[in-house]
Order: sequence, then C-alpha cells, then structure tokens
Amino acid sequence: MLLWAAEHGNLYVLQDVYYCHGDYDNLHRAMIHAITRGHLDIVKFIFEQRGPDLLDYVDGDKTFPCPLVMAIKQGDTEVMEYLYAWFVENQHDAFSYGPALCAATSSEVAKRLCAEQAIETSDLETAFACAAGKSHIEIMKLLQCSDQFNISFIDRAFAIAAGCDQMDAVKYLSKIEGYHTSTSALQEAFIDAAGGGYLGHGQIYRRYGKYFSINGCKSLC
Repeated sequence: MLLWAAEHGNLYVLQDVYYCHGDYDNLHRAMIHAITRGHLDIVKFIFEQRGPDLLDYVDGDKTFPCPLVMAIKQGDTEVMEYLYAWFVENQHDAFSYGPALCAATSSEVAKRLCAEQAIETSDLETAFACAAGKSHIEIMKLLQCSDQFNISFIDRAFAIAAGCDQMDAVKYLSKIEGYHTSTSALQEAFIDAAGGGYLGHGQIYRRYGKYFSINGCKSLC
C-alpha cells in the first residue's frame, strides 16, 4: 500500500500506512516512485520524516540510486529544487556531484552543480563523455571551460558519441581547435557505431577511413 500511495501521489493514504510499512527498503522505493512521477508532496513528507536516516541506510549500496540524481534525470524542476536545497542544508556531502553532473539534461543544471563544488577530474571526464553520448552540446561547452578539462578527454567522448549514434556531438568534437582524433578512438567509434547498426558509422568511415589501421579494419570483417 505504501508503494501504491507513492506511485499514485496519494499523500493521505501514504501518511496512514507510513508507520505500518515504514522500513527503509520500502521507504526508499516509495521515494523513488514519487520522484520519478513528480509527486513533490510525498517526497517532502518522506524526507522530513526520515531523510537523514534513510540516506545513511542506503549509503554505498548501488542498488539504491541517489534521489537527487534521480530527480535530475527526470528533469522535474520542483522535485529537483527541493532535493537540491535539502542536500545543501542538511547533508552537503551525502551525495557525489559526479553522477549528478552526468545525469544533467540542461546546461543550467550542470552550471549550478559545477559552481556548487569542485568536480574531480575523473568525474569531469565521465560527465563530458556522458554529455557527448546524449548530444548535450551546451553542457559539453560548459565542461570545456573548466580549468581541469583536458583535451585528452575528447577521444573517449568521441567514441561514446559515435556508439550512441549522436552525430551532432561527433561533428562538434571533431571541430574542436587543437584536437586530432586518435586512431584507436576512431576505430572504437567505428566499431561501436557499426555494432549498433547506426548509419553514422558510414559518415565516420568516409571522413576518417584513411586513418584506420589495417589490423583495425580486419577486425571489422
């Protein structure tokens, strides 16, 4: 009944059954249901009642996704704003900004996360690759402005963008000043795009085919 109430946004039912079915596993699942469906009142109730205890319980368990990351992925502004403010006020260090940055779907959210805390180099590289894999060009541009950004990050992003059939990102990356796609990245991009059945692999080969090694080409046969 707790999960049903969270899924359908029925706060009154949830409040009635909360103390009967309030174990942490069910609470977390109820919270995720509420987040993915944009039921802000239920998210507020759960966090106000058991927020810190619930986060302590799921800390480090990969089967329990971070609620803020989930909200960012969903793109629900109200839920995201509430959870962001809650984390900043109550448990500033309770979540990783890296996964949150990877989940961002707008440059405004990404900019806010970058301003809130210094992003580790490895997280920055991963976030840049994630943005490329979804052709979030504005986020890619934002991350490039970081002092920690390294041009070596682009090879990974290039291969991921091609493998996800995001040719707008591939074209953007290939035009970055000072960047020359490595042979290994080109081969990985071609193999991933071809393996996914994407037409983009033809564009990659026509533009860069002369750079593929003989052994690399044989591996595609």
